[in-house]
Amino acid sequence: MRLPAFIAIVLMLGNIAGGQTTQASGPEAVEAAWERQVSSLAAAVAAHDSPGFQSLVPSSCVLHRFSGQRDADLASFVDFTSDKSVLGDHGYFYQPTTVAADIARDVNSSALVSEFAKKTLAMDDKRDQAVMMRWLAQSLGVEDNMPIAVIVLWQNGPDADDRFRPNFILIKAEKDGDGFKFGQIVYGDPLD
Repeated sequence: MRLPAFIAIVLMLGNIAGGQTTQASGPEAVEAAWERQVSSLAAAVAAHDSPGFQSLVPSSCVLHRFSGQRDADLASFVDFTSDKSVLGDHGYFYQPTTVAADIARDVNSSALVSEFAKKTLAMDDKRDQAVMMRWLAQSLGVEDNMPIAVIVLWQNGPDADDRFRPNFILIKAEKDGDGFKFGQIVYGDPLD
């Protein structure tokens, strides 16, 4: 009699647990949603998907190259991404503690980047973190806990390796209901 009761209890508890779903909530869920949104844009960049850009980037988004004027539309951004490959994409809430390490890992683990270029760049996440934080703050005008993103790119082509440096898409989000929308995108080679 005990065995059937035990089996019934196990089956009942299994059915209750099976119907339950655990859903992340709080800051982790918000951060995960932001990271998925950034990855969607990175996927559109990787696929050179102009309609994908248009569906992801609202018309209110401010787009411009580093040290450049605001773009009138997405055409310059689409043109910029046409000969680039995505090395990595990262969504953060400012101030990220791993941005330099993430960029170094993207570059150093990529088969697209030659060993010579990797050595020339000599990326050091500990040394470069403070510089990266100042660069993000200046480029995006961010404040603590703002959602930001970095998409790391490498130019394709036979002569692309003579520049030995990555290109970037930096993103600052704006609140949009319960989520975020792309509010500002700064892109290009920051050394140009």
